Amino acid sequence: MLNEEETVNKDEEEKKRLQIFTSFRDAPFEEIMARSEAKSNQFHNKLNEILDLVSNPPESPSSTTNLSSPDPAVAVFSMQIPDLYVY
Repeated sequence: MLNEEETVNKDEEEKKRLQIFTSFRDAPFEEIMARSEAKSNQFHNKLNEILDLVSNPPESPSSTTNLSSPDPAVAVFSMQIPDLYVY
């Protein structure tokens, strides 16, 4: 059963590889460039979106300062032992 799935997967991979090979061999250069540029633009836009989210995280109620959470300006190694157990 697993062997049959592996054979099917290998056949599908081979067909896809041949399709890609044929498209690069037979397609005009301008068409290949247009396809790769579109994929590159999509990737670039998604990357910019992710970087914007990381650099400017949205404000949420859970991100506001909570009295039970430790002060982020105080390093853990500079706290006294009893303070570590409180948090």
